[in-house]
Amino acid sequence: MEAKFNNSPNDYDVAKSPLVNKMYSEVLDTLLQAEFKKSGEAGRKRWLEWLNLNQSRREWTIIQKTICREKKWQSWDSNQQREFVKEVAFPFTLSDELLDELSNQRGHP
Repeated sequence: MEAKFNNSPNDYDVAKSPLVNKMYSEVLDTLLQAEFKKSGEAGRKRWLEWLNLNQSRREWTIIQKTICREKKWQSWDSNQQREFVKEVAFPFTLSDELLDELSNQRGHP
């Protein structure tokens, strides 16, 4: 996760890479299954709660910066922008309100 959510990344493309997201998805699925076996639904829910992103998290600011660096942003429609935000934020989950907030604050990290 540190490669994607690093304050000083060496490679800005890692944060928006579909390959990295696929890897995170596989690791996350394995982690959730293992946690369920170990601690039941309560353990799995703890991980899912931790993955809910909010503005107080360090990753929030990093996601904002990644969005601001995206050169294609202005040429995308709002649906494409929202999908990009979700990809950059993955594996974290965003409420619709926070997704809107990130999508609408381009240029204001």
